Amino acid sequence: MSLVENVRPSLELERLEPARQAIVKLYNDTFLPNVPGAQALRRLSKAPLSTSCDATGLITRFIAERDGRDTLVLDCGSASSAAYLASQGRYTPAVRGGIGTGYGIGGVLAESSIAAIARWLPFPISERDLTHWLLNKMLRPQMLPVTREDLLIEHAIARRARRREQESDERVGRTGPHGGRAMTEQGGCRRALRRISAIRRKRTQELQEVAIWRQAETSTRSASPHRRSSA
Repeated sequence: MSLVENVRPSLELERLEPARQAIVKLYNDTFLPNVPGAQALRRLSKAPLSTSCDATGLITRFIAERDGRDTLVLDCGSASSAAYLASQGRYTPAVRGGIGTGYGIGGVLAESSIAAIARWLPFPISERDLTHWLLNKMLRPQMLPVTREDLLIEHAIARRARRREQESDERVGRTGPHGGRAMTEQGGCRRALRRISAIRRKRTQELQEVAIWRQAETSTRSASPHRRSSA
C-alpha cells in the first residue's frame, strides 16, 4: 500500500501528479520487468527502462521548456491513444487504453459507427468492405499499410479516435482554478475502465463472426469442384 497526497484537497483544486507518479512506479516495479525481452534491453543500456508514455511525456515537457510555449502532443498507437499537454509550467497526460489503430480498433468501433470512420476517407468504399478491412486489421494488427488506401484508412481511424476522445473530454470538462476547461485524465481513464469488458466481449464476438465467415467460404470453395463434376 502506498499513501499519496489528496488528489482533490479542495473543490477548486485538483492534484493528480502524486497519484500518477505512484501508479507509474508500481507499474514499472511490478509489470515492466516481466515484459518479454526486458532483461535483454537492460543489458543493452545503462539507463533504466521506461514506458512509451513516460518517454513521450518527457519529450513534451522538454519541447515546452526549450521553446517557452504551450505544447500538445497527440499519440494514436495500435492499442491506446494519448494526449500530453505541457502548459504554464504544468504537465497533464491523458492516456486512454483500448482505443487505437490496431489492437484498439475494437474500442473505436464500440463507440463509433462505420460511417463516422468513412467520412474521413477521400475515396468511396462500401460499408461492407470497410468493415472487413477493419476486422482484418484487428486480426493482424502488426501489418503495415501496403497501399495508399490502407494508409488513409489508418489515418481515418486515428482521426476518429482522437475526435471521439475530444467529444468525451468536452462532456466531462470542468472549470479549473485559473478559469476555462481543465484538461483531465480522470474522465478518460474512468470511461476506459468501465468499457474495457464491453470492448473485449465485442472483439471476441467480431472474431467469432470472422471465423464463421471464413469457415463458410472454405466450405463453399471445397464444394464447388464437386458441383462442376456432377454437372
